Amino acid sequence: MHGLALRHMALLRPLPPWRLAAAVLVLGAALAGAALLHWHQFVHSCPPESLVLCSYTQTPGWVNPTALAICFLGVAVAGVLLTTRHGDS
Repeated sequence: MHGLALRHMALLRPLPPWRLAAAVLVLGAALAGAALLHWHQFVHSCPPESLVLCSYTQTPGWVNPTALAICFLGVAVAGVLLTTRHGDS
């Protein structure tokens, strides 16, 4: 039974290096974009001369869900890049 299962299993080609690099870039860009979106609201509530004198204001309600959606989208795209193997040359 073990040999029969191995005979029907298709051998996968190794992942091309550009797919791994693209996945890392997409995931890094998504995380950086989400962090920038979250930080952007904080920086604009501070005086330009010092971050010590910042008054903590509430960020709009759409900021955190949008940042989380950007993170999830980046993880999904990176996952597709790393798991899809057919059609490679």
